[in-house]
Amino acid sequence: MLARWRAAGLLWPALLTLVTLPVLIGLGTWQWQRLTWKQGLISKLEARVKAEPATYTAALSQVVQTGDVEYLRVRVSGTFDHAEERHVYAPRTSSQGWNVFTLLRPEGGFPVYVNRGWVPDKLKDPAKRLEGQIAGPVTVTGLIRADEAKSMFAAPNDPAGNRWYLRDTWAMRWGGKAP
Repeated sequence: MLARWRAAGLLWPALLTLVTLPVLIGLGTWQWQRLTWKQGLISKLEARVKAEPATYTAALSQVVQTGDVEYLRVRVSGTFDHAEERHVYAPRTSSQGWNVFTLLRPEGGFPVYVNRGWVPDKLKDPAKRLEGQIAGPVTVTGLIRADEAKSMFAAPNDPAGNRWYLRDTWAMRWGGKAP
């Protein structure tokens, strides 16, 4: 039988099929498992985004208990420290620009960076957008986001020039150095 398959030119395609079939079945199984994981993640995020905001204290408690706070909706009151403004590079198709992160100092709580939005490169200087320099107590409702992991292709941050290329609030808080 093997000689007949070889004569018909079917031996190599049959062997190739026997080798690749388990690989393809494994990849298909992995995709189904990944789909289930992804659907669970999407459901969790949708529920958190639509939920009533947690208090700042409750969010801190959840960080300590579970560490799972990504996309948790939270409300916090405090005062912006505009001297601690950081700029994270965020280009758009329309122009180059920056996400403005400002340190919010809650009374009696750990300071947090708040992403206050995107500005084009020409408005990066806070003196050019004085109306955005809010003074006094504020209440902010938003989503908690985890810091971004550094990839091998990420540009190095420039703390001295206040140019950040990934969202790393710990490094932003401590000037690029570990606390």
